[in-house]
Amino acid sequence: MIFSSQTRASLILVLLSAGIMVLPIPRPARDHAWQPSAWPSSGEAPPSPADLRPVRAALAFALPGTAKTAWGMYRLLVVKTLLSAKAAYLWICDKSLTTVHRKRRRNLTRQRKDKEVLLADDGLFVKRRNYCKHYFLQPWRRLRPSKSRREFNLLSHMRDIGVPCPGNLAFREERNWLGLLNSGELSMERLDQAADIRHLCLLDEYAPIIQNPAFRQGLVAEVARWVKHMHEQQFFHLNLNFRNILVNTAPAFPVQVHFIDVTSAKTNPLPIRASYFRMKELAFLYKDARKWFTPREMVRFLHLYFGCRRLPRKTHRFTRLLVAYAQKKWGDRSSTL
Repeated sequence: MIFSSQTRASLILVLLSAGIMVLPIPRPARDHAWQPSAWPSSGEAPPSPADLRPVRAALAFALPGTAKTAWGMYRLLVVKTLLSAKAAYLWICDKSLTTVHRKRRRNLTRQRKDKEVLLADDGLFVKRRNYCKHYFLQPWRRLRPSKSRREFNLLSHMRDIGVPCPGNLAFREERNWLGLLNSGELSMERLDQAADIRHLCLLDEYAPIIQNPAFRQGLVAEVARWVKHMHEQQFFHLNLNFRNILVNTAPAFPVQVHFIDVTSAKTNPLPIRASYFRMKELAFLYKDARKWFTPREMVRFLHLYFGCRRLPRKTHRFTRLLVAYAQKKWGDRSSTL
């Protein structure tokens, strides 16, 4: 077998590193009591332990440092080999994709975000997840149902209980001959005349809309109404920040909201968990609302959510826990573009 010069150098490096790690590392002997008979009778004082400390340090750390450097180079070689094998595996999996997927990938409108690709195609919004790439070293996670199937079931449940969300739902899974997930797709209705609350608050083109007092009052009332309805139906979104709430921006229509991205949602939890989920969801809303909404609007949201004109004492304690939870988890951060 003929090896190139680079391959030969890599093999020599591996053998040297293995040999260095096997060699015993000399350690300095322990300090012994000074014996006058063992020291030359020239009148010189024996060296103190403080004088011998630099020599001991050099002997103790010189050879281990060399072995550590060789071990680091050996690890780098192994990592490069694994990355090359992963690249070859991904190339083989990519060749098995259908022509439809290749065409859809050319129509990308948004960049990759959190292990998923977002596509816009023929009035539909498509979320595609590549399991070959992101779970290469965790194949057991590719045996369970895909996130596309889970989100499809949760969105269907939301429509059954009357919560506004995108329609025209469909999902698809691709598995290899071993039953491992290769990819999953979820398609839904694309809401062209809608934007999430984060964009309404940050982009100048939506400033006339979000600065309208009537629009803000309607938005607070709609979000409070539907969040209360979801919790009464024992449905908890668990990722209820401003980027997952779409608002209709057409001026000829009243305020309408749609909820998206329900991959983390829970249904019918235990009572003790339901209380925690309720606080977590309201903390998600508070995290973004404290920057773009006034305290008066946030108090009005609580009045509409709890269905009372004056908050009882137990609600005051709940809101204090909510604010403390948001401050501990996110600090002063909020959603950004």
